[in-house]
Amino acid sequence: MTGRMFGGTPPILITISSNQVVFNIRTAAGNPSAPVLVVVTILAGVLVTGMTTGSGWAAGSKINIVNHGRLSGSGGAGGFGGNGVTHVQPTAGQAGFDALTLGYSVTIDNTDGEIFGGGGGGGGGEQTDVFGHGGGGGGGGQGHSGGTGAPGGASGGGTGSSGSTTTPGTGGAGNLTAGGGGAGGWFGEPGHAGSPNSVGSAGAPGGAAGKAIALNGFTATFIAGNDTTHVKGPIG
Repeated sequence: MTGRMFGGTPPILITISSNQVVFNIRTAAGNPSAPVLVVVTILAGVLVTGMTTGSGWAAGSKINIVNHGRLSGSGGAGGFGGNGVTHVQPTAGQAGFDALTLGYSVTIDNTDGEIFGGGGGGGGGEQTDVFGHGGGGGGGGQGHSGGTGAPGGASGGGTGSSGSTTTPGTGGAGNLTAGGGGAGGWFGEPGHAGSPNSVGSAGAPGGAAGKAIALNGFTATFIAGNDTTHVKGPIG
C-alpha cells in the first residue's frame, strides 16, 4: 500500500509505535496543501483511542491505513438513576465514542488489526414516587477509556460501575421497589435500558453504540479485515 512516487512526491509515511489519544492524520502529515499519498501504519500492540483523518485535504489525495493494533472509541457514561424524593426521572445512557472519524476517504488494511467503537452507557433505573425509592445508576460502556458509571437517585439508588478495556460496567441496584440501572454495552454495542419500577414504569434507555467508522459522507474501502472479529460497531 505504500506505493512509490505520488505525482512526483514521495509518500508521507507515518508509523504509530506508542499509544495515542485523538490522533489526527492530517496534523501528523504536516497539514499538506497539495495532493499527497499518506500511509499510516499502526504497529501491533498499539492502542489509538479515537483517530480522525482531519479535513481540508487537497483533491486527489490518498490516505491508506495499515492497522496491526487497535483503533478504539471510549465508552459512554451511564445515565443517572431516578430520584424518588424529588421525583426527577432517570436519564439515558450516553452514546459510545467512534473509533475512526472520516473527513476524507480512506483505504484500510485491517488484516490483523481491530477497529472497535465504544459501548453505550446503561440507562438509569426508574424511581418510585410513592415510596421515595431511588433508581440505580447506569453502568459505563466498554472502551478505552471505559465510560463512567452514574450515581443512583435518592433515596438509596446504587451507583453503576464504570466500564473498562475488558468489560462494560454493571448497573446499580434500585432501592426496594425502584428499578436498577442498565449495564453498559460491550465494544460496538448499545447500552442496556434501566429497569422499570415495581409498577411497570420504564427506566431510561441505554446509549447508542459508538461507530467503528463514522463515514460522514466519505468512504472506507477495506483491503481485508472487515468482519465481526476485527470490526465491532456500525460503519456509517
